[in-house]
Amino acid sequence: RQQHHKPDPSFETISPVRTHRKYIQAQTSSSGPSTSARFLTQEGIIEVVKRKRYFEKPCRERQRKNFENCRRIYHMEMARKIAFISKTSREDPWLGC
Repeated sequence: RQQHHKPDPSFETISPVRTHRKYIQAQTSSSGPSTSARFLTQEGIIEVVKRKRYFEKPCRERQRKNFENCRRIYHMEMARKIAFISKTSREDPWLGC
């Protein structure tokens, strides 16, 4: 039986690449993550790679997908509410107050 080992925490988790049992660390400047790391994070590629590293049970996969779906809907509704509230050119609903 194979034992799964955790990667060395001393390496950054931004974009480790595993090659021949060595971890190659992406060089980041002191100003923050590189443009490519930021792009990969925004596109969700790093998250997918981390998730595919180990097997995900079908029940956990369904839970994750349902959670992501609910989260997406919640964020869309909140963005709609905030956009509505932040409108300044709408009519006052309580004219006499």
